[in-house]
Amino acid sequence: MDRKRDPILITVAARSGVSMIAGVVSLCGAWGGIKPGAADYDGRTSFENSEVAESIVKPFLRGIAADPNGQFPLPDIAKVADVPDPFPETWGRRVHRVWLGQGYAGGPVFYASPRTCLVWPVWHRAFPDAKWVIVRRNDDDIVRACTQTGFMKAHKTDAGWRAWVDVHKQRFDEMIRAGLQVWQIWPQRMIRGHIGELRQLIADHLGLTWDETAVTDFIAPILWKGGVFQIADGKPSDGGE
Repeated sequence: MDRKRDPILITVAARSGVSMIAGVVSLCGAWGGIKPGAADYDGRTSFENSEVAESIVKPFLRGIAADPNGQFPLPDIAKVADVPDPFPETWGRRVHRVWLGQGYAGGPVFYASPRTCLVWPVWHRAFPDAKWVIVRRNDDDIVRACTQTGFMKAHKTDAGWRAWVDVHKQRFDEMIRAGLQVWQIWPQRMIRGHIGELRQLIADHLGLTWDETAVTDFIAPILWKGGVFQIADGKPSDGGE
């Protein structure tokens, strides 16, 4: 892949608003490939490229005895970091082949997934010039959302989910210390109308074209319902990630 077009990698602890940020990145000109249909559990549309997830990411997680859904057990980061060459380069070529097969013809491209931070060393070695976006949310709100979401089944207690959140925060800290091109953003601030930080992310960090009308319509305050951002095919829905 042309290193000038290394991807935008959007990651998060699940239930933190990744769909909001990925949706804005898509609206502002980045290509995300074929997106899966509405999820059965809540009717929303995910911005994760399902073919990349199913054919590349999840098999890798299974291969290192981790949960492919990123819940439990989480991957041992030492095993991820110790993957020998040329695996990361092969990983990058495989991801690029998926995108080309889906019609990618150049320009900004993104991949959004909570799992990406859990295996960040492989992604970084495959795409060393990638622009990273870490989507953040208050710990208590993430824990509450996990306990109230049917498909988040790994833990039965707040303490279990809090420890899970802590692992994600460790991965975020590692990424920053390793010098990755990281921008952290808190979507709930956007929902409250403070979109200046989002504009900076899009225009300054990612080099995309800011479309204020499209963005403000997309993140309308009514879409923050019960503390969880919700979309279905780009419109309000009863669920979200």
